[in-house]
Amino acid sequence: MTTHTPQYGKLTACPCCASADFSQAHTGKSFIAPCFDSPINYDYCVCQRCGHYFVVNPMTQESLDLYYASSVQMRRMEVTEMETFVFGKQAKFMADAIELSDAKVLEVGCDTGQFLQHLKQEHSASTYYIEHSERAQALLEEDGQHTCANDIKDLAVDAVVARHVLEHVYDPVGFIQYLTRLTQPDGVLFIEVPDLTDFGDQADCLYFEHLHHFTVASISALLERSGLRPIHVGFDRTEGYGTTDNRVLRVVARRRFMPEQTHTQAASQHFEDTNTRFYQRVEALIGTDGKRVALYSASWVSQDVLINSSIAAKGICGIYDGDPIKQNKDFMGFTVGDVNAAAASDNNVMVITSSYYREITKQLRDLGYQGEIYSYFELMQNS
Repeated sequence: MTTHTPQYGKLTACPCCASADFSQAHTGKSFIAPCFDSPINYDYCVCQRCGHYFVVNPMTQESLDLYYASSVQMRRMEVTEMETFVFGKQAKFMADAIELSDAKVLEVGCDTGQFLQHLKQEHSASTYYIEHSERAQALLEEDGQHTCANDIKDLAVDAVVARHVLEHVYDPVGFIQYLTRLTQPDGVLFIEVPDLTDFGDQADCLYFEHLHHFTVASISALLERSGLRPIHVGFDRTEGYGTTDNRVLRVVARRRFMPEQTHTQAASQHFEDTNTRFYQRVEALIGTDGKRVALYSASWVSQDVLINSSIAAKGICGIYDGDPIKQNKDFMGFTVGDVNAAAASDNNVMVITSSYYREITKQLRDLGYQGEIYSYFELMQNS
């Protein structure tokens, strides 16, 4: 075997949250790998912001690629009973968040494709892979059950799987962003990593392939920096299973916003859409023949309605509130009435602009109010 001299990088910030506030935790840890002509020497640090434990001088991506391409790890196609059990738990975790039936699923670092085969058999998924090990690639090609994604242009899948891969990569933010580009706009990433949220007997020890030791806080920060949000988070341990004998952290995540929108644009559009829906629906209630509309709660929402000229011009017939401090006071030209006055009023529609919608509705009904009752939150929904 040709040997190489390992090359090292140097991190100046936490790879998850980008904080420069990290401290030395362990120095001079040495490992031996057959493809290198000298020991691998790593120093470990811990981030004071998110608790991420990481190698501060990891091998460069080029050296890592050399190592994984020539990995001497045993490769096999057979699946044990324990592996089938764990695959079932992992697939169920995914299925709790997304529809797996007939989904297009890509696994990065799939070994010989056993988990993909489980998804194919149990969920009728269309399966794709990216695998760096030359030996594993040969077995996958010989098996022919899954499609190699390396040469597929513009591949867009429903889910990308990275089980026990993220802790091995030099640049986790860049890696997650790369995986995200392989998904549909509403696609997801399923990530499983060792969990170092709490120290103890069930936490992984230092192993030179693991450049990162994630906590809930650090992987959340990493997803945030990568433009994703978690939609399903869980923890697990399968005693006696070599790959995850200790605790693991599982996450299903998707894009925070549609890729063509910036954070600011998406937020602005969201608030504009919800306000527009609310105004339009209040206007529709006012515009109905014979309908008299009142607002319950002298709140900022009611104020917003009243200063909206198109609504104010059509008319609101009263303002009510359960807070004695607000009652009988002037509010935007109205004298605020109490719940008894609201129940006895001759308006046909009451729009409740308070978050206590259910309690106020019950009070009004108990006092004999016969009109229609709507919630502000109900009227602004996109349905």
